[in-house]
Amino acid sequence: MDKVAAIKELTDLFKECNTLNWDGYNANSVTAEHYNIALKVLESLHPNLPPPFFCADPYGCICFEWYRDKKNLVTFSVELSSSLIYLAVIGDKTWSGIAEFGTEFPPLLQDLIEKVIKED
Repeated sequence: MDKVAAIKELTDLFKECNTLNWDGYNANSVTAEHYNIALKVLESLHPNLPPPFFCADPYGCICFEWYRDKKNLVTFSVELSSSLIYLAVIGDKTWSGIAEFGTEFPPLLQDLIEKVIKED
C-alpha cells in the first residue's frame, strides 16, 4: 500500500467534510478527532493490503471500504470511541459487528479484507 497517497486521500476527505452540512443535507462535520483516529487506523493496516476507499457518513464518521463486487466487500466506520463498526459480505456470507481498535488493527477485519481482495 502506498500509505503516503492514502494519507493524502484521507486528509483531502477531512478538508472537504469538516464543516456542518458538507453534503448539502445537514450532515455532521468530520472532526479533527475523527480524522486523527482514522489516521491511526490507516497507519495500523498491514502493508500487503491495498489502500481503502474513504468516505464520510452523515454522522461525521470516516468510513473505510474495500470492494471487489457486490458479493465481496468490507466496510467500517471509525467512531470517536475507536470502535470500528463493520459489515462484510463475502459470497453468500455476511459478517457485521463492532471491533475495538487499540493500537493494532483487529485480526478479524484483516482476515475479512484479505478474503475480499483475494483473486479466485
